[in-house]
Amino acid sequence: MRQISLYLLYSYMFPIDNQLLEMDAEDPDAPAFEDMEVFAPAVKRIEEDAVANGELEDLRAAIEYHLGHDDEFLVKKFDRYLAELMQTESLRPEETLKKILAYIHMKIWPNIPLTYQAPPDVEMVKVSLPDWRKARAARSRQ
Repeated sequence: MRQISLYLLYSYMFPIDNQLLEMDAEDPDAPAFEDMEVFAPAVKRIEEDAVANGELEDLRAAIEYHLGHDDEFLVKKFDRYLAELMQTESLRPEETLKKILAYIHMKIWPNIPLTYQAPPDVEMVKVSLPDWRKARAARSRQ
């Protein structure tokens, strides 16, 4: 079973986090949330960071895991932004988050079908990201 830190996906979501902070549901000139392309620059940054860290496949597994599960951990991290965006969306916060994750998956891995099923060989663990990265590096040296 491949273990991935719960904090991995959260750490890569900072560009999305920043984009959500910039979005103002009250501003009529702000880009519509329904147009997911508003997140394209953030997704490009996510991909660049994951490649630089050698974590692109772990990121994909984490996204697929979260798409296949209703995970309160990640939803709680983004709840304040999702609640604001919900004013224009008819989706619940976890559905809104899944919509964003599906968009990220589609942009980074356009040739890999999205199934909304968690990979059977992945377990998300509540281990700090630095500890997880150390353990991952130790396993790769073996």
